[in-house]
Amino acid sequence: MACHPSVFPPELATKDSSYYKYHDAPILSTKSMDDFWYFYNPGKRAGELDCSPLLAEEFKEFPPTYISVAGCDPLRDQGIMLAKKMDAAGVNVKFEVMGGYPHGTMSDGSRLIA
Repeated sequence: MACHPSVFPPELATKDSSYYKYHDAPILSTKSMDDFWYFYNPGKRAGELDCSPLLAEEFKEFPPTYISVAGCDPLRDQGIMLAKKMDAAGVNVKFEVMGGYPHGTMSDGSRLIA
């Protein structure tokens, strides 16, 4: 997760975004994410970078980064947006989408046990 839902950029706040489109996805649903955020409870700090790094305006000096997202994951669009922002900032980013898979799937199609 890269951004608290209360401070989503406009592109992520629409009902067409993955956070809402995959609300009932297996393994990680939007309800599970909402529960996590409820217990984490950042309050007024939701928009700060330690809670919502997607809102960063600068990625200077970030190391090479690997981002993998599952195609049917409420967090997919956050990962895509983060990879695009980092790439635009000149960060060496390797990005993969595991199409058709839910959250917790590895690149070889196996599932992570959490």
